[in-house]
Amino acid sequence: NERIFNTGKGGQGRHDLAPVCKVTGTPEPTTPEPTSSLSSVPSGSPSVDLSTDSPTLAPGQPSEYQLLEYGEAACPEGLEIESESECDEAIAALGIISDESGTWDRTTMPKGCSLQKDTNERIFNTGKGGQGRHDLAPVCKVTGTPEPTTPEPTSSLSSVPSGSPSVDLSTDSPTLAPGQPSEYQLLEYGEAACPEGLEIESESECDEAIAALGIISDESGTWDRTTMPKGCSLQKD
Repeated sequence: NERIFNTGKGGQGRHDLAPVCKVTGTPEPTTPEPTSSLSSVPSGSPSVDLSTDSPTLAPGQPSEYQLLEYGEAACPEGLEIESESECDEAIAALGIISDESGTWDRTTMPKGCSLQKDTNERIFNTGKGGQGRHDLAPVCKVTGTPEPTTPEPTSSLSSVPSGSPSVDLSTDSPTLAPGQPSEYQLLEYGEAACPEGLEIESESECDEAIAALGIISDESGTWDRTTMPKGCSLQKD
């Protein structure tokens, strides 16, 4: 039940995101933009194979940074990257071109710096972290005094309060319960955009819209990218 707001151009749907839109307006159909191609690693840079579940530096390529395996919950203690600027430097030092970035505040992904599988996207989580995700590989320092960390238990999803409009998030077609009027609507998961004229244009209204739909969203993420819907979305599960 995470609130996602994309400040970028958008133009592409994602299977785990349902756009949140206004109900009233003058909707016009939108045409999704083509999916942007992944940036390649420049010649002569350290190479990273992102097609496997265990990204590693190419042999003989020293670096101050390392990529852990996808799904790892955290860097070893003492090896964390603590700023977005150093996260950018670390990914560049590993020979990866990352044209897009996302900043989160959540407990359900690794804390600090990570690289997203298949997109080369730089992810930085300012929250407590504590849980791995299959598509994220933590980016860590190499030198330090590492100590093993213990992941926190996965936080349970917040329930919808009694008397509020209900939304069934277990299906691919989230809709308001019959008879529950709202100024906002949830489209299907995978939709690329709200109809023209029905977009939500601010993070504050995005929060209001999700609350109006009867959903408690304790976590949020803000992005600037073309490979997900523009504006306000709700993340599945």
